[in-house]
Amino acid sequence: MMILNTIVADQLTDFHGKVSKLMDDGRDKRLAITDVLRDYIKESKDIRFEGDGYSDEWVVEAKKRGLSNVKETPKALDFLVTKEAVELFEKHSIMSKVEMEARHEIKLENYIMKVQIESRMMVDIALNMIIPTATKYQSNLIENAKGLKDLGLDASEAIATIEEITGH
Repeated sequence: MMILNTIVADQLTDFHGKVSKLMDDGRDKRLAITDVLRDYIKESKDIRFEGDGYSDEWVVEAKKRGLSNVKETPKALDFLVTKEAVELFEKHSIMSKVEMEARHEIKLENYIMKVQIESRMMVDIALNMIIPTATKYQSNLIENAKGLKDLGLDASEAIATIEEITGH
């Protein structure tokens, strides 16, 4: 929200400056506002997209327009410390370059910590829930195949399932 609010504040400052300049040149306030908005609509054509920004269609469209479409969190976080971002935050006296770099480092550390926690949980779930359940199911299938053979019935389907599960 801080980033979006900073971008909006910067844009509103720019908007106010352009409208004021036109009004200083004798333009009516409503016409000045309309003219500036019309220019913004034209200028923003390349970044506006009326579809689903999460769709494959947007990925193709963004590439065609030459826009970045970063999907990995660490790479996206790197935009916090770009020259443009630092200049924007310093311009509005929100954060200095040092503060931006510190925030970037903290966000990366938080991301790494969350990935580590999720990885440990995945291993814990696999070792304590999935593997024991799969082994128990495999044992049940083996007992079933033995029972079918003892009765003189065809156990080939059960054996094929056991072989498939064992392969996993």
